[in-house]
Amino acid sequence: MAEEQAPRRAGDDYEEYAAALREFTSKGRFAYAAALADLAQQRGDSIRRAATSVPDPKSVKERATAMLESSTWKLIHDLYQIHLGDGHAAEDAPMKILKAVVNWLEHAAGHGGGGGSGGGDAFGSDAADDAMDDAVFRNLQEEESYWPRTLAVLEEQPPNVPAPPGGGMVSQLDPDAAFRENAVVHEHDQEDEARLMSSVWFALRAGDLLRARELCRASKRFWWSASLAGCIAYCHSPGELQGNPEPYRALWRHACRCLAREAHDHCEQAIYGLLGGMWHAARGVCITWEDHLWLYSKALYETHLHANYGTTEDVIVPADPPAEEPPFADFAAAFTHLRASRLYEAHDESRDEFHELQAMLVTNDVRGAVLALGGCKAPPSVLKFAAHAVLFFCHPAAPATECGGGTGSAYRSVLRAYLRHLNETRHYALFALYTSLLPKTKQVRTYSQFLLGLEDRQLRQQCLISGEHAGLPMDDIRSAVVSDVAPPPPPPGELPDADEDALRAVEWLCLDQESALRALLQANALLRTFLERDKLALADRLTGVEATMSTGLVLPAETPALVRARAADPSADAAALEDALAEFNALKAYVRASLHYAHWRELQALRPVALEAPAGEGARYSETLVYERTLRPQYETAEREWRERATAFAEEAERDLLALLQWPVQPGWLVDEYPYTDEERAGQLERLRRKCLPDAVFMLHELYAGTSRSQRALCDVASMVAGDERLLSLFGRERLRALLRALRTTSLGVLDTHADPLGIDPLCR
Repeated sequence: MAEEQAPRRAGDDYEEYAAALREFTSKGRFAYAAALADLAQQRGDSIRRAATSVPDPKSVKERATAMLESSTWKLIHDLYQIHLGDGHAAEDAPMKILKAVVNWLEHAAGHGGGGGSGGGDAFGSDAADDAMDDAVFRNLQEEESYWPRTLAVLEEQPPNVPAPPGGGMVSQLDPDAAFRENAVVHEHDQEDEARLMSSVWFALRAGDLLRARELCRASKRFWWSASLAGCIAYCHSPGELQGNPEPYRALWRHACRCLAREAHDHCEQAIYGLLGGMWHAARGVCITWEDHLWLYSKALYETHLHANYGTTEDVIVPADPPAEEPPFADFAAAFTHLRASRLYEAHDESRDEFHELQAMLVTNDVRGAVLALGGCKAPPSVLKFAAHAVLFFCHPAAPATECGGGTGSAYRSVLRAYLRHLNETRHYALFALYTSLLPKTKQVRTYSQFLLGLEDRQLRQQCLISGEHAGLPMDDIRSAVVSDVAPPPPPPGELPDADEDALRAVEWLCLDQESALRALLQANALLRTFLERDKLALADRLTGVEATMSTGLVLPAETPALVRARAADPSADAAALEDALAEFNALKAYVRASLHYAHWRELQALRPVALEAPAGEGARYSETLVYERTLRPQYETAEREWRERATAFAEEAERDLLALLQWPVQPGWLVDEYPYTDEERAGQLERLRRKCLPDAVFMLHELYAGTSRSQRALCDVASMVAGDERLLSLFGRERLRALLRALRTTSLGVLDTHADPLGIDPLCR
């Protein structure tokens, strides 16, 4: 047995709503409204199928909201094909509108939409089937008589015994016996008949006349079925009648009024009052807002229909009982009365919001509807409807004149509210689609702020692609993101406080391959700032010497290759491209050398400490034995391992430092091959050369002094500085003195060894 499908909740169909919206332009607004009506209906039906025999209040409310939404979409679809279609100016347009409203309310009652009295239980089951218990209905079908219990009583009595006056049981079984004899039928037959009339009323409320007649025939009330059949000829649309009046319509309506006046059951009275135009007789069984509106709409429609197609001079209709005028002259008056009287049962706030919107739609107050939707402070499910309903009228593909003046702010308000909801519910893939429906001037700011809130790199990449597909101005959006995340690099001497924001700006640029050069230029600017502030860890997140994507790397390793690939583009600035690559490689070389030197220096503090051997008169044999067999071997092993690591680190640092100091003479370290007029950058490069290269010399000197190769330190370092005029010029007076003092200290240390004062081993001469 297949597993039952989980109910579709309000949060399960965002993608389907978006799919309908994408087809707005190609299929039109009415296909869009029909698709959304079906979606809401499916959601409500799914919740109902999953409900238990005693549904929880949350499910009841969710389904009620779904049915109200589906009903409202159907109203929009049916009504605005008349208001916005080619036939809105036709002579029969008012009749078409009345008929559309009546059909809408009847459809809602038959499908559980709007909570009408025809909606049955809380889950809107079929009107007629729920009003009459299934078992009772089957029993009525199986009985040979329409009053089986009364028949059983009469069969036990002597024949032709008249009914006692004043309410005894009938003596005959013809349909008029109770009225004629002023008698009653068996109480159980009365109950069954009341259920049947209730079911017939619900079927008529749902616009299902055939179902109502079928119920009557199935329960052996053939005369009821025949009496209802008189209106079949008058259920055509006005256009189908072609102006030909129905001569006996007035007589049939008069007969219905007579039946309504004589009826004892309130549902029977309502049925014939509705059919005959005795509207007050039907008002008593109207419970909900939809029921009352349906009655008023039905009264307006039937009155107009009878006035135009239901009278002839040849037919004389008795004056008593008279047909009533509609309770209200138009929809505006009916809605005013509904708001004031509150005759219908109390509803929750969201339902009242739907009713107010439906009232505006029925009266064709598009501007009011849009303004109401724009100010909607509704739960998420209603907010989703509000956003898509506004788009029905104000979609960029719709004519600009339909919404009326002053609706732009409401349109933007409800869209922004829905965008916030999409962001909160993590429907990130849909954000671009709805942002594209905002005015062009609002798209950049809205989408850039959305992107700034994303932390996951892959998610950012996906949202950038979504923005491209939605037609958003992504170049402007990327610029806005970078500007908002981190301002341009500060002037010399001013240090930015938000280093992480600055790195995030570069990370955003790296998401787009077309922005690789811009990302590299921004990375170079940050590298210069970080190196001036001795923030090697931050600099490494840009160079990737040791940092990886999992440990915070910002600039992907392939970025320089992407920039290099652009060299073949004729539109690319070759000079700026080459200088950017050269600068990045130079800065990366310094970061690499500095990090490797730092690791070597950190290792010096971790050198194992030798333990002194027990000695003297107080030394015990056991202590000496432990030292010789355990402690000294442990120390020698640790010392050997440390020396191996220190040697490897020293060789690595030496190689990187020498590569930095022996940077190609032309054009030189951090010297542009194609100089361009950026005085601020040029000044920063000069400061870095005067800081970083002397620092590298001191690092190399300390490296040599701390290794077994200290004999070479004096000659190698001194020769390097003295032999390179450009390098020598970068040392200021104070730093040059510091270097000379360091070299002197090294030379004095060499005197304590077997080498000569110049650090040269006599054996090597």
